[in-house]
Amino acid sequence: MDAVRKVIVLGAAGRDFHNFNVFFRYQTTSDIVAADLTIEEMEEYQPHVDNDAVVFAGVDYAAVMEQAAREADVILWDGGNNDMA
Repeated sequence: MDAVRKVIVLGAAGRDFHNFNVFFRYQTTSDIVAADLTIEEMEEYQPHVDNDAVVFAGVDYAAVMEQAAREADVILWDGGNNDMA
């Protein structure tokens, strides 16, 4: 049996929101470092990456979910307080 591909989808985090990028994808620590994230974003994303999950984030939730669905067996949505308008 193949391993389950875990994907974590997070709502618009600070840099994602301020850069107005459609979505970001983080699979490795190198991805996180290369993105020049804020400390808060690194603290949020790194534990998931360390547990072999791919993290998607961005401001276009439809694009984020569409991309995540292409790769995932399981999707966990964590929109945080940004989605409670």
